[in-house]
Amino acid sequence: MRFVHIADAHIGCWRDPAMKELSVDAFQQACETAIDNDVDFILIAGDLFHTAIPNLDLVRSVVRILQGVNDHDIPCYFIPGSHDCSPTGKTMLNVIEEANLGVNVARTSDDSLVFTETPTGVKLTGISGEQGMLDQQSYDDIDRDRLAQESGDTVFMFHTAIDELKPDDLPMESKALRFLPRGFDYYAGGHVHVVDHDDFSDNGYAPVVYPGPLFPTAFNELEDIQQGGFYLYDNGNLNRHTVRLKDVVNVDIAVDEQQPDTATESVINELRSYEVSDAIVTIRLHGELVGGRISDIDFDSINSYLDGEDAFHVLTNTNSLQTESFSADVDEDRTHDEIEAELIQEYAGQVNHAFNDEIQTVKELLTSLNEEKQDGETNTDYEERMLSEAKTLLKSHLSTDDEEGEGTVETSEDESLAAFIDD
Repeated sequence: MRFVHIADAHIGCWRDPAMKELSVDAFQQACETAIDNDVDFILIAGDLFHTAIPNLDLVRSVVRILQGVNDHDIPCYFIPGSHDCSPTGKTMLNVIEEANLGVNVARTSDDSLVFTETPTGVKLTGISGEQGMLDQQSYDDIDRDRLAQESGDTVFMFHTAIDELKPDDLPMESKALRFLPRGFDYYAGGHVHVVDHDDFSDNGYAPVVYPGPLFPTAFNELEDIQQGGFYLYDNGNLNRHTVRLKDVVNVDIAVDEQQPDTATESVINELRSYEVSDAIVTIRLHGELVGGRISDIDFDSINSYLDGEDAFHVLTNTNSLQTESFSADVDEDRTHDEIEAELIQEYAGQVNHAFNDEIQTVKELLTSLNEEKQDGETNTDYEERMLSEAKTLLKSHLSTDDEEGEGTVETSEDESLAAFIDD
């Protein structure tokens, strides 16, 4: 067997157009490597796209790349990942298959997995990935004895997390290795982006491989792995290929006990020690500001400095940054709900508002904002939905003086809501 194993391209996951294009470039580089090495076939172990119905320009780019692969007589085989399919089963992968640019090997007959055979005689099968471990039943129904008796070279494709390979601190539902059927010559995995081991071998399982994303899909991945990659399998030899499109410069800066203007200067001075030209720059700020809010830091000046240094793209993370008035000592022995309730109670009354019950409003708002993005929903649609739901919830909690004042409620609501959200 000689093939390229790709997973988690997540094409379309970045909002910024330049970053979004890099995910396409990463996929193209992987496919060009497959062509240059004259592989027998390409495997895509789920999440080729970030949504079930992606932007048409992105689809056009992917089709063009796959057509180039097809022109070199290299077949492409895939399984849908948890991002590829909507809850109703709609997926752009069906269109790709209809265009004869790829084959979905996650197929069943009489509720049993069936094999798809490549032109070189390798037999492929697998199980699609689904959110919330909804693919559990598919693994429970596997006829393991029948699969183990299949002759010839066999590959099992899967898109789920395996306990033995994912980091312990990764908050992702997972299955034990034993959920995979034994006896295959290669296990082509997807779904886990940051793994303890790129590949893993155990009795009856050799090798089990996660290539990780083709290009980092989030801020923390730019920090943890910086570059994406894929595998080239060549008759038992497993070679990792790194997809290097842009250098990544990770900057971690403490601005503890600094005023916002001083913090701005500290960030810019720290950045001067880095070569950022044409690089993706991540800035993580931590500590406790004094005398101001996080929004008082002059991020425009920071971005202007980096623009002047020709940085490719800048991302900033302030999740670990606190302000003096809203810092708190946390007892790690208490539950999340207990800590949350205490903090809400402690800081109630510090923001001007016109709500009937501030504490209840904040609790419901936190619950609303904790909703996850729906399958097939774009980042923009998700943010618009969350903002609309938050506004509706906040308006429902606004107080009114009496029924006679209803004519002025709309203006009061808008002003109060705008002031609350701004603060």
